[in-house]
Amino acid sequence: GGGLQLVSGGDFRIASPDANFSILEAKWGLIPDMGGAIAFRELMRKDHTLEMAMTAKVIDCETAKEYGLVTKIAEDPYAEAYALALECANRSPDVLAANKKLYNKTWWSSPGIALFLETWYQIKVGARKNRTIAIQRETHNDKPRKYLPRTFK
Repeated sequence: GGGLQLVSGGDFRIASPDANFSILEAKWGLIPDMGGAIAFRELMRKDHTLEMAMTAKVIDCETAKEYGLVTKIAEDPYAEAYALALECANRSPDVLAANKKLYNKTWWSSPGIALFLETWYQIKVGARKNRTIAIQRETHNDKPRKYLPRTFK
């Protein structure tokens, strides 16, 4: 119980083709808990969430992807997740932190706040040494420099 709520908190959700998904609390006379009301609204349309929560319906992986619960479907989800993690790790740690903070703070904000934070974070990221390293890594990828520890807060 609660597995779907836990998975829904991830930035990326990679599942095998044979995975099934459900919100089973209705089966037991309960409502979703463990933050499901927050996580599901960020991933799924309201009607899909209500249908799953009210019926305890089990959906397949393709439907879960259509609903927004799954980012990618992969025969080997672990290998796919590891490859994605390596892809992210090959980018500036300041950019990763800034993107995460930007989208977490602006996803439900007004356009004005989103544009302000986008501009402010861009200035902060652009002034970091890791930006110079990112440029060097892209233009001279035969001898990439290591990124410095993250300084973006």
